[in-house]
Amino acid sequence: MATTRPSRRRGQDQDEGRRRGREKVDPRQAKNSADNKLALQATIACVVLLGIVFTLVVLGKGDPTPGPAKPEAREDPIQLEGPNRIRKPEEQSKIPIKLANQFLIGLGSDDQERIGKLIWWDRLFAQKEMESKRAEKDRYANLDDDAKAAMRDRFLLMVMDPDYEKIVSEYALKKLTAGTFTWDIADIGADYGNVRMRIEDNDEKTLLVFDIRTEIKPGFDTVRDAQNDAAWAIVGIEHEVHNRVNALGQRVRPAKKDYVEELYAADRREDRKKRRRASAGPPEADPVLVDWLEGTSDSTKTDIERLCAQTIQEDDLRAAMNARDDLINRGKIAIPGILRAMSQLDYEEDSGEIKQTFFLIQVLREMTGKQFNFRPDTTTMAFGQGGMTRSTPEERRKAVRRWFGWWETNKATWTKRVDEPEPESWEELTGEEEEDGKKDK
Repeated sequence: MATTRPSRRRGQDQDEGRRRGREKVDPRQAKNSADNKLALQATIACVVLLGIVFTLVVLGKGDPTPGPAKPEAREDPIQLEGPNRIRKPEEQSKIPIKLANQFLIGLGSDDQERIGKLIWWDRLFAQKEMESKRAEKDRYANLDDDAKAAMRDRFLLMVMDPDYEKIVSEYALKKLTAGTFTWDIADIGADYGNVRMRIEDNDEKTLLVFDIRTEIKPGFDTVRDAQNDAAWAIVGIEHEVHNRVNALGQRVRPAKKDYVEELYAADRREDRKKRRRASAGPPEADPVLVDWLEGTSDSTKTDIERLCAQTIQEDDLRAAMNARDDLINRGKIAIPGILRAMSQLDYEEDSGEIKQTFFLIQVLREMTGKQFNFRPDTTTMAFGQGGMTRSTPEERRKAVRRWFGWWETNKATWTKRVDEPEPESWEELTGEEEEDGKKDK
């Protein structure tokens, strides 16, 4: 039986089918095809999303419901500065420089009242009181009106230094009044101003430097009142002296000083002196008509008063010497009479009565051996500066107070004279200590 030979056409179809089968199962082609499909899907999704967002925006613009109203424009230009968000004007305030000029004009023309009106007193003192650890009772805000006035006067007295006044008057006042004086440095903010004023001589050598601190006062607006004179005040004054020479001809290095700090430092020094005097010096008491010793008869009192009067008279020196000796011989019973006579005299200023007081004190010295440094001749210098026989009125007053303090302390126990050694130093003579709290030896 003859076999049927396959046709050539059918063989070709079979070859084509096998080739297509191989192409269909190629993995690289399958992966590329899947990536292209995903990219196409992502592109379509983005287009759809953008269309939705665009539609919502268009619908929102067409919404008739009004949004929040915009704030109306302010009349004042406003800027903000610093951590406290202070409103700052567009144009810097000129008042701090003006106040610094007015201060120097007041100093150069010896116008204390003008300077007093420029200062915000409460703020001036309050700034330094915490730093100086000033006692609450002594702080400016806690003082009565009279004490506040006294504080202001003391401050202005320090400011109105005659030497400073002369320098400003000679080298700066004319320019200041003409408005041609130029400030050195000006740091001005919305609510403060720091202005440095330098006074130079004709050779442009610096003589004085003032740093004037100003602030805007409570109740005023930093924008609206930037150029308002009444809104600003001086709250601090520092000064620095240049080209100064001491008594030895040595140039003194300039040092910046604040007037309030100097005032409080002076108070602290005075307090320390008072404490030293109270602890180290002899006791003091007010000069008064002390009581007579118990048992003193009226006739004895009369005799002692007569002897005191004779001792201080200068018409009959022999009678004065006899009366003096009689008082010394009477001893302790005569001391109250002598002190009573002293209490009636002006031993500070009146030259005649100062001499009479000295005569009575000489009797007390002979009787007791005590030395309380009453010096009859007057000097304007501190004790020890005017010689062993000179003293100031304050030093005489202190000496008399010590006699009364000694009697008040010792009248019950004192019996006889005890000589005191001569002093070896002025501090020992006055009974006061040095600055470091130690006595000279």
